[in-house]
Amino acid sequence: MRNQKKQPDSDVSKIDYGIILSVMLLALISLITIYSTTYMMSTTPSLRPTIMQVLWYIIGGVAVIVLMQFDSEQLWKLAPIAYGLGVLLLILVLIFYDRRSYALQGAKSWFVFGPISFQPSEVVKISLIMMLGRVITKHNMETSQRTLNTDWKLLLQIGLWSLPLLVLIMAQNDLGTVLVYLAIIIGMT
Repeated sequence: MRNQKKQPDSDVSKIDYGIILSVMLLALISLITIYSTTYMMSTTPSLRPTIMQVLWYIIGGVAVIVLMQFDSEQLWKLAPIAYGLGVLLLILVLIFYDRRSYALQGAKSWFVFGPISFQPSEVVKISLIMMLGRVITKHNMETSQRTLNTDWKLLLQIGLWSLPLLVLIMAQNDLGTVLVYLAIIIGMT
């Protein structure tokens, strides 16, 4: 038998096509739903919400492609920066929130720049996942033997990194987003 060198994984082999198909189907269903509720069944038909959703899907797709260019070590280094920027955004939205959205929804969670509205807590979810991933990975690498004491230490670290974000989102009066964050935290735990 000849010695065969194992070829390194190509970028194509890292792609999970099942996940891509699932996300595409969910995106299609959401676009159909948005279109049907804002254009077909509305008393004032508008394609704007559907077009905006397509735009956000494109921006998200580009972001995913960019993030795939990083390896996990680079992402771990970026996690504290992303987390810090996320905290800053959540503080800024409490000061510079959209007054009209607040009057309608009662939540101080949106920036509005002309025709574009932006909810920072949606972006901060990614930085929370990155930061908790870093904390959990670092803990698992440093802990050779797991005990109840080391598990409590990890839970405390997860809680300390999660608490500032939860407090800032609760200050925005956005219970739905708090529940999503709790689901992320519980899922990662």
